[in-house]
Amino acid sequence: MHGFKGIISKSFSRIAQEALLLTTAVLISCFFIYSWPQGFVFLRQYLPKEMSLKWFVSFSSLDNVTNIQLAEYYNSLAGVYIKEGKFDQAIAAYNKAIEIKITAADPYYNRGCLYVKLGDFDLAIKDFIKVIQMNPKFVQAYDNLGFVYAKQGQLKQAVSFFTKALEIDPHYAPAYYNRDVVYHRLKEHDNRLNKN
Repeated sequence: MHGFKGIISKSFSRIAQEALLLTTAVLISCFFIYSWPQGFVFLRQYLPKEMSLKWFVSFSSLDNVTNIQLAEYYNSLAGVYIKEGKFDQAIAAYNKAIEIKITAADPYYNRGCLYVKLGDFDLAIKDFIKVIQMNPKFVQAYDNLGFVYAKQGQLKQAVSFFTKALEIDPHYAPAYYNRDVVYHRLKEHDNRLNKN
């Protein structure tokens, strides 16, 4: 009797796994119908990396995809590459998104954030400035510019970008925090100068 229960348990387990995969496929189909780039975000969370990336790449050759969707696709693909630690491929995907939809600020912003992560502050600054030129109310771009300038020791410039972010959105808490940190660093710097 004990062996029979084991066989039933294994069969049930396999059926449950197949049902889960079928349910996942249906959910993914719904994502693709309404907004397929976001469907890939779902994929990369619940499927093995290799599987989600292969699916993601296979959709880049669809004929009925608009330029906006394709740009969103490359912008999302870059996120997959970042998650996998493939930073050069992520930058290439952002570049492709920018090439397809030059007027979209998100790929510039996201690429700028990746440049910050990689320590390439000059390229990050260029991207964040481009974002602001495209969308002068993009609060996070001002905040990140302030962060980059603070990292480079240009504290007064950093404060001006944090302040600009707060002028646009007085409720944007990260800019308050970052500006306070920089004010503290400026005060310490001034105290050291006064002691000498």
